[in-house]
This record gives sequence, C-alpha cells and structure tokens, in this order.
Amino acid sequence: MDAGAGGGGYGSPPYPGGGPGGPEDTSAKAQSKASGLAAAMRAKPGRKGKGAKPAKAKKPLWWRVTRGTLITAGIFVVIGIAVFGVAYAVIPVPDAAKADATDQGSTFYYADGETEFAERGVNREPVDEGEVPDHVQDAVTSAEDRGFWTEPGVSVTGTIRAAWSTLTGQQLQGGSTITQQMVRNYYEGVSMEQTVSRKFKEIIISLKVDRSKPKEWVMEQYLNTIYFGRNAYGIQAAAEAYYHKDVQDLEPAEAAFLAAAIQQPTKFGQADSETTDEMEQRWEFVVEGMVKTGELSKSDAEELEFPAPKEEIPQTDLSGYKGYMVQQSMSELEDLGYTEDNINRGGYKIVTTFDKDLMDAAKEAVESTIDPDSLPEGVQAGLTAIDPSTGEVVAFYGGKDYNSNQYDSAFRGSAQAGSAMKPYVLAAALRNGYSLNSVVDGRGPQSIHGSPIQNAGNAPGGPMNLIEATRDSNNTGYVNLAMEVGLEEVQQTAYDVGLPEGSIGDDQVVPTLALGINDVRPVDQASGFATFANGGEHIEPHVVREIIDHEGEDQRPEVASSRPLSKGEAADVSYALQQVVSSGTGTTAQLPDGRPVAGKTGTTDNSVATWFAGFTPQLSTAVGVYNGNNQPFSVPGWGSLSGGTLSATIWRNFMSTAMEGKEVQQFPDPSYGGSTENWAPNVPTREPEEPETDQPVEPEEPVETEEPEIPEVPEEPEIPENPEEPPGTEPGDPGGEEPPPGGGGTETEGFE
Repeated sequence: MDAGAGGGGYGSPPYPGGGPGGPEDTSAKAQSKASGLAAAMRAKPGRKGKGAKPAKAKKPLWWRVTRGTLITAGIFVVIGIAVFGVAYAVIPVPDAAKADATDQGSTFYYADGETEFAERGVNREPVDEGEVPDHVQDAVTSAEDRGFWTEPGVSVTGTIRAAWSTLTGQQLQGGSTITQQMVRNYYEGVSMEQTVSRKFKEIIISLKVDRSKPKEWVMEQYLNTIYFGRNAYGIQAAAEAYYHKDVQDLEPAEAAFLAAAIQQPTKFGQADSETTDEMEQRWEFVVEGMVKTGELSKSDAEELEFPAPKEEIPQTDLSGYKGYMVQQSMSELEDLGYTEDNINRGGYKIVTTFDKDLMDAAKEAVESTIDPDSLPEGVQAGLTAIDPSTGEVVAFYGGKDYNSNQYDSAFRGSAQAGSAMKPYVLAAALRNGYSLNSVVDGRGPQSIHGSPIQNAGNAPGGPMNLIEATRDSNNTGYVNLAMEVGLEEVQQTAYDVGLPEGSIGDDQVVPTLALGINDVRPVDQASGFATFANGGEHIEPHVVREIIDHEGEDQRPEVASSRPLSKGEAADVSYALQQVVSSGTGTTAQLPDGRPVAGKTGTTDNSVATWFAGFTPQLSTAVGVYNGNNQPFSVPGWGSLSGGTLSATIWRNFMSTAMEGKEVQQFPDPSYGGSTENWAPNVPTREPEEPETDQPVEPEEPVETEEPEIPEVPEEPEIPENPEEPPGTEPGDPGGEEPPPGGGGTETEGFE
C-alpha cells in the first residue's frame, strides 16, 4: 500500500484530506516557519519572539546605593519629625525646681539676731540677675555660651563643635548651652544621666524655656545653681569662697577665673594660691572671649593679671566655743523634729540664745581660774547660765576648744550632785506643807536605814530648823528630812523643778538621795535653780530662740513651762539659799557689788565632783568641776577641793562680769508658809559654843521650845574651831565614793 494514500504512517488511521503528518500538515509547518521568520525580521534588535521590546541597561551600583540611602534617610527624617512633634507636644516644662537647685544651708546667729557664728549645709546665697555686674555675666557667657543672648536655647552647631573639640583636643566651649545646663541643673525630672533619652528631653524643655522665659530669668537661675567648687553653689557663694568678697565687688579678672572654674570646679577649688598652667590657659580663653564680645577692650585685657584665688576658709569655724554652740543647737533642733538634712538644705536663719559677751565671760571665768590643760585626765569644768524669766541659756562653758575635744562638759558631762541636791529636798518639804521653821535632827553621825551618815568635817550638829540645816549643809538633818517628806516625792519634785525625767535611777531613791548620789549636769542645775529664781515657774531650758524660714516666719514651737512651786514656796527656798552665801558654806560666791545672791555648794566623797549653783533674780548659773571617771582628783594650787572653794570662785568670777551694770534686784521676802514640825523633840540641844541655829532672821515666827537659847546667839559659832577652812574633806564614811548598802555616798563639804 502506498504510504501517501493511506495515512500518516504504519498503524495510523486514514484521515480525510490528510492527517497529521500528511502532505497538508507538511505544508502548514512550512507556512508557520515562514511567517515566524518574517516576524522575526520585523522585530527590534535585542528582543526575541513575538512583540519583544529592547532591554534597558542596568544603573551603576553607587547610584542604586545612594538612592536607597536617601530614601531610607527620608523615611527616618519624616519619622523623626513626627516623633519630635509628638514629643514637643507631650513633654511639658516641669513646674518645680529640683531641691538641689534651690537648697540653701542654714545660718546660726547669736542672740542679737545679727551676728553670725556658723553656717551649715549647702553654701548658696541666691542673688537677682540685676545684682550681678555685666562683666561677670559676660565672663560666664564667654566661657560657656557666647551666643546666649542672641541664639536659641539649643545650639546644633555647638553640639557639633563640642564633638569636634573633643576629637581634636581644642579648648572650646561645651556642647550644652547655658539654657540646657540650667534646665539640667534646675528642673525636677531632668536627670543627669548620660543617655540619649535624657538629652532629647533636655533639648525639648530647653527650646520651650527659651520661648517662654526671658533670657535674664534663665541667666539668674543658672548663676544661682551652677557649682563652682569649694562647696560654693552660685556666683555669690563662689565670690566669697575664692576671693572673700561679694559678687558686686568682683574684678573682671576674678570674674573670668570663676567662669573658667565652671568646667572643672573640683580642680579649681583645690587651688590655694597655687594654680596650674591649664587653669591659666582656661582663664586666658575666657578673657579672649570677653574681648570678642566687647565687654573688654584689647588693651584692658592685656593689662589683666591672673588672679590667683585666696586661701580657702572653712565654711564654719568651729574653734573655741563655736563648735559647742553649733553642737548643742543641732541637738535641740533634732529634738524639735528637724533632721540634719533639714538644716543643711532648709536655708533657715537660726537665732540662738547665746550672748557673745557672756560666752566670752564664761570662758574667761573658767580659764583664768584654772588651766584646763593642767587638769588631770578625765576632769572637766562646766558652766551654764540661764535667764530665769525665759529659760534661755545665755552662756555656757563646755570646753577650751571644740576642735581639740568635742566633749561638752556643760550639756553632756555629768557627775554626782553632792549637797547641791539638798535644795530639791527642801522644795519637796515646802510644797508638801512644811515650814522653814520645822526642826530636823542634825546630829552626826547617825545610822539611817543601815547606812552610816556623818556631817561634813565630822560636825556634831544637833536639832536645827531647815534654814540652818541648809546654811550649814547638814547631812544627817537633810537625810532625815527626805525620809519624812518621802523619797519618791523628792524625786518628783526634782523632776518638776528642772532635773531631766529619768535622771534619778530607781536604785538611787534611797535615803542618801538627799546627799546627791544622782548625776547632774551644769545645765540641769542652772535650770532647777532658775525655777527658784523665777518665783516657782519652770521654763524649759533651751538654746534656740527662733527658726526663721524662707518666708520670714518663725517655726520654733512655744517653749514649755509649768509651775511646780508657788511664789511663796520659791521665796522660802531662795531665802534659805541666801543664808548659804551670806554666812554659810558658800561665802566665796558673794559678789563685789554686794547684791543679794542665793546658792548652794556641793562636794562628793573624796572630791570626785565639786559644785556651786546659785542665782540672782536675773540670772541662774551652775558651775561643776568633776571627774567623769568618778575618781578623786586635785587641782594644782587649790589644795583640798570643795564646792565652796574652786567652783564658787569660778561662779563669782563669771557672775561679777555678767551682773556688772545690771540693776540690783532684791529677792522676795520669805513666806514661812506651811506647818512647823519638830522631828527632833527628844534630841538634846547643842552646847552654846556650837549652836548652828544662830539665825536671827525670823523673830516673828514661833520657835520650837526645844531650842530657846538660839535667838540670843548673835555670832556664828556652829563650828568655831574651824571657821575658815577646816582641813578634813572626808565624811567619816570610808570609801564614800562607793555608796554603802543603803544607797550611796555622803556630803563632804560644809567647812568653808
């Protein structure tokens, strides 16, 4: 069979008109190829196939990278603008200044309210912008921001310039403008952290401040907050710290030095007349800037000499007694609720009660009587003087020099009271209804509750009224009186009159409490005796009169007061104590002008402590010379010690100066109130040659029948064999510094 007549090949079915692979199919392929070739010939070069276009050439790599970078940067710029806009809208200017930016230290004044004696805390004295001379302000802008007055609060070029100077080591301005520095230092909520977020916040607030506040306001806050070294915050404090003058008095050269110190305040602050080349170079840079801004002419600048700073003076001179005054003032402020931080940052004007002249007099009285440096180890001399009508401590002696010894012997040191405790026993008897005419058994020695008690100088004693017992400092009589009144009553009376609550231990509420086995401080005794001088009204002793705040308001709470004694009771105590000075154990305390004085001596066993506490109607003063180690001691040149010798001498020396020129005031007459008790009805009276009741001061009062011979004795023969200064200081109670089982030591004075 013919292949062409049958189909497309072996096994293929026949197709009418030719099937695939047949003659007609061959012709179609040929036609398709021909048309394809024609299309290809019509196509543009570089394209293949039907409808092909010519291919574009690729852009260079640098072009493609630049284009991508610009697009990315543009996106970031848009985002940055959006973020900045949102931040500008939502970040407010803080409405409060940092405490550190406005804190001021507190200043302490003497009682006159004008004479400063100490400063404490942050050294800052704010000044108005108008008080700062132009050349001082120009020096600051020259050092920190030369475009301050004309440029915005944020300088982009300044930031770039600062970065460049850091890289190249050039001496140029800082990157932050004065406005930025002020914002960072002044506003609450703007930290000092070196972070991008903090810097961003600082820029936003600086821009807002620049638009909302005058440049003068910004400059004022900056000048009052910036740190200059030497613990000086603000330009006024810096002027004082470096050149010992006010900012208004600064010379251009000095102003340039202070401006130069802003960048490195610590290094500049450590320079005491010795400076480094770097400091001088920085100073020259500031001066050159002042020439460029027109504040200085070139010729004037050339004439300036580098102003080496003066020697640094400590912020507070604590030498002598100043440190003791600050120490006690701070202690009282703490009791009033003021912390040390409050005082250091509160800017208070603290007016104390201290009279400078009397402080000097107290120092002179002690140190002219004894040489503090020659006292045995542990021996202290303390003095406190109080105005009875106010409770104000007007003077005290706490030590020779605070810088050498911070132990305050007037407010912190204490020792056994000795017989200077007896007036509190007397006050307890009077306010419990007993009269000065009451009679006690003053014989010695006696055994009272198992404790042997002897009188000073082994005086035999005998029956005596309370005036006589006080005048002679009779030990046995006062121990018996305390027992009659009640020891707890004596304790409470002592607290009410002026001794600190709790200062008498429970183990000291024993018969010998009357002899002063409890410890007291000079300030306690001055306070207690001030109550007697003030007619029975006790006013809390204090050393801070006023606490003036920023608004000029006095924040000191009212001083507490009370009335533990009636006027009559106080007058009776004062009357008995007058006899001590006029004719008893305290005659050394008599003042040269003859004015009335009341007081009481006190000496403990073996002279471990000696006291004299006394008063005029205007001033109460207590003096103690004591061994804080409770050991016997002696003072060169004073022999056997007693309250009536050494302590009374110091007291007299001080009070003579303190009372000079003051009105001579009289004490009120005694009331002789209360009932007259005879607690020694069966005690034989003393022999005529040794009567201790020669007191002729109360003839109008009925006298107990057991001692009828007393009124006609005109002289004072109570211990006639030793009228001037008997040698014995021991009480006949061996080891008196160690209290006997009944409760303690005995009085060893009363022989003056």
